[in-house]
Amino acid sequence: MVRPDHEPVTGSPASPAGDTGPASRLALAVLVAIAVLAPWAFGAVQPAAILAMTAIALLGSSIALARGAWRSGVLLPAVPLWPLAGFLCLAALQLVPLPRSAHALLAPGSYAVWHPQDPAVAAVLGPGWRPVSLDPDTTLRGLALTGGLALLALLAAPALSGAGPAMRAGAAVAAGGFLLSAYAIFARARFGPLLYGTIPVPTVSPFGPFVSKNHFAGWVAMAALLVAGLARGLAAGDRARGRDWAAGPRAAGVVLSLVAVLAMALAVLVSLSRGGAIALASGAACLAGLGLARSRSAGRSLPLSLALAGGLGLSLVALVPPEARERLHSVSGSSFRLETWRDSLRLTASSPILGQGLGAFHDAYPRFKSGLGDMRVEHAENDYLETLAETGVPGLAFAVTGLGLLLVAAARGVASAGDRTVRGLGAGAVAALVALAAHSALDFDLRIPSNAALAALVAAVAGGAAGGPFRAIQRGAGAALAISCVAVLLAAAALPDQPWLAARRQALAASSSVSPDARRLRTEMAEVALVRLLDRRPAHAESWLLLAGARAARGDARGGESLALHALWLDPDRVGLREAVRRLAGRASATASPPAP
Repeated sequence: MVRPDHEPVTGSPASPAGDTGPASRLALAVLVAIAVLAPWAFGAVQPAAILAMTAIALLGSSIALARGAWRSGVLLPAVPLWPLAGFLCLAALQLVPLPRSAHALLAPGSYAVWHPQDPAVAAVLGPGWRPVSLDPDTTLRGLALTGGLALLALLAAPALSGAGPAMRAGAAVAAGGFLLSAYAIFARARFGPLLYGTIPVPTVSPFGPFVSKNHFAGWVAMAALLVAGLARGLAAGDRARGRDWAAGPRAAGVVLSLVAVLAMALAVLVSLSRGGAIALASGAACLAGLGLARSRSAGRSLPLSLALAGGLGLSLVALVPPEARERLHSVSGSSFRLETWRDSLRLTASSPILGQGLGAFHDAYPRFKSGLGDMRVEHAENDYLETLAETGVPGLAFAVTGLGLLLVAAARGVASAGDRTVRGLGAGAVAALVALAAHSALDFDLRIPSNAALAALVAAVAGGAAGGPFRAIQRGAGAALAISCVAVLLAAAALPDQPWLAARRQALAASSSVSPDARRLRTEMAEVALVRLLDRRPAHAESWLLLAGARAARGDARGGESLALHALWLDPDRVGLREAVRRLAGRASATASPPAP
């Protein structure tokens, strides 16, 4: 794919930085738009919003690739790409049906769900080859969104090696972050827990347009650090020209950037998110460390920088409300996280090589849940553990290695970059990635599509700061990638929309039918819908229980009991499920045989 004989493209003055062709500029525009706008749609967590983001990312990538293939070529950043390729290939492998022997060897935990021992349960799923993923639809959607955002970031990175595109991207994030933070503080005071003043949510801590304060804080912390890097880069650019930044032509940009940083940092603290505060502090420490290392040769500017940082810090402390300070000192909620982390490790041990399927944590986890009763846990509250459970040890290794190599390449580029603005933004991107890494240890930031989009933009800025020489890919490879993007998008768009809800409606309609004939017909329709669903989600305990009820209603009490017991095996800690299984088992015992005379 990479053309070794292509003349290196660098960000040197001889080759204007950022003049890297229409493909890179288009990808950057699409990525910035997604990252800035997605938070307003509740973090883009709704199925329709996820599909829209996926479509925009994949279509934007395919159009950029097509333009580059037919015009000036397509460039990629000078960072190692094999960890990203390995992670995406692993996720794709999880969708490939495997023979029983290979499945049992590579993913025994997944195999136990797809190939149950009870004959009545096994008859529902059938004897064929099965994929590793316990929720192939979600895995395909996750692969499509991850691949689309990653490809946009790779294509946009060369454009971000230039001061002009980098400043415009940073300014867009600054404006978006400021507006988001201002609205979030206003909405908390005006609307309380209602999103946009009218929408109640099933969480206890919504903030701004996000259903969780932690997800809001994760997005804003990354944005604040990136914009802080922009402010530093703008000020350093004026100093390099022998001008005081306060009197230079970029003074307004510096001041506005600092105002945006202050607003975003304040919003993180007002949100009461401890993970967000830790992430912000970690990123700020990283940014300060990079600044100190760079300022060794510029001692006169160091005291002013420290004084400015100290002033901003004191302002934040003075503005933070008392309840936020109390929240940051508390440790409530830690027991839930610790229990979830422990059970996630048990889940990982069941399939350490290939995991349970990218995005399939919500179905795979209930078998190993302990002490949480009827609470449904959708995420591991830790991106590392969730990635480990879903993609196994190789998947986590690819992810962590890719992040580490990107940070190293970006840090080296920041140290040697010629343009001060690019250097400052690169330092901000490194700090934002450090903040993301810290927050991911306490939450699931990367599982929120809007946060993943901003992380992709930050990674693109880091890749651009790493500098050249950029690598060109052949036109045929670019065209093939464009076609692949469209194919993946079509496959993801063709998936059924929330089939569980449709199957549940059929089952409820059957149970509420008054006429025996109507009930029998609706029961048969519910069975068909549930079997079809379980063929796509074999670990969905609720569907097994509904199917058990349908079988029992048709007179197959023994078969219904077997399916109900299988549902309980999939979610043994669920009290309501246990009670339903007990009732079905009692019905089966009563109809097993007539009493002896």
